[in-house]
Amino acid sequence: MSEQGGELEAVIGLEIHIQLATATKMFCSCALSFGDPPNTHTCPVCLGLPGSLPVANARAVHFGLMIGLALGSELAPRSIFHRKNYFYPDLPKGYQISQYDEPLCRGGHLGEVRIHRVHLEEDAAKLTHLGASGRIHGSDASIVDFNRGGTPLAEIVTEPDLRSAEQAGEWLKLLRTTMRRLGVSDVNMEEGSLRCDANISLRAAGSEQLGVKTELKNMNSFRFIERGIRAEIARQQKLIAGGGTVTQETLHFDPASGAITSLRSKEEAHD
Repeated sequence: MSEQGGELEAVIGLEIHIQLATATKMFCSCALSFGDPPNTHTCPVCLGLPGSLPVANARAVHFGLMIGLALGSELAPRSIFHRKNYFYPDLPKGYQISQYDEPLCRGGHLGEVRIHRVHLEEDAAKLTHLGASGRIHGSDASIVDFNRGGTPLAEIVTEPDLRSAEQAGEWLKLLRTTMRRLGVSDVNMEEGSLRCDANISLRAAGSEQLGVKTELKNMNSFRFIERGIRAEIARQQKLIAGGGTVTQETLHFDPASGAITSLRSKEEAHD
């Protein structure tokens, strides 16, 4: 693929969410579960009820530090949590407790891919959208299970050092093996213990300047991750070849149809 006579190359960075193998949630004493009856592992803290106060899970912090040491990161002498405000049915507090400018770990690498940061946060609840086959009271609906809400997550953000879908898939397999060896997570993609977002842009080969990126959200298998990245690279190539411009936005890849659709604009985002 060429742009004004020059070849284009893909630039890919990954954001990986890993559910940590603690006994309880990130900020309360509710037990972690998978496959249990909906809304049976909740309390005033993870439901965000008035007056409830979070207490950080020391085991989750320990696991986060283990990840940082394994990746050769710089461990923060002081790290704090922030509120990431957004309003959605899977987040009862109206904000997610996460880390922003003082993450637990900075820098490091795994193989030839540099690590930007590792930080801790809580997972959202599980939201399921029902179609015609799952009608409730005669109409389409969405249902929410708060069992997952508050599960400890380590988010690992890479630098944009990957150049192909295949390279991204191979690197993620190395990361999964590393996390399993550490014992910090079962990294079971089928159960959502490892989920991946991919930031993808194109630029002229040999250039140091980054292009406008898009973000593919919540891919949960290596095959889908590689297919999604390939599809988005092809979409951007076609757009640029036709004289168009890439818009910074969050996208969804449908593995059944192979289609990529827009979820929301991220024109003002700097994350």
